[in-house]
Amino acid sequence: MTTKKKAPEPTREQKTEVRKSPDFKSIYVNWIQATCSPYDVLLNLGESSPTERGDVEVEHKVRVVFSPIEAKIAAYIMTKTIHEYERQFGAIVVPAPLIPQMRELIEAQNKEGDKQTDGD
Repeated sequence: MTTKKKAPEPTREQKTEVRKSPDFKSIYVNWIQATCSPYDVLLNLGESSPTERGDVEVEHKVRVVFSPIEAKIAAYIMTKTIHEYERQFGAIVVPAPLIPQMRELIEAQNKEGDKQTDGD
């Protein structure tokens, strides 16, 4: 006697429903501070503005905490979005005074990456 195997049911495509939370806010950000722990990646987002004395004042607006994998996905999404922006509207030019700060951040990140791979 042969047993008929039941055909697998077709998989249903999962739908994602996106909705705004009742306390949803849209903010302007021109200042970012990032840090991490073994379990989280934290971004403090805020707005900087000059003071009368010529200093800079930063108002923290929000802290966003990501799991490491979600942070990596967010970085990928931001990179793709920036590439698409530049494809449509042209290159984003970083002001010359900010370039040394960016280089310092990249170098620090590379050094940290080297430390992590030394033990592998």
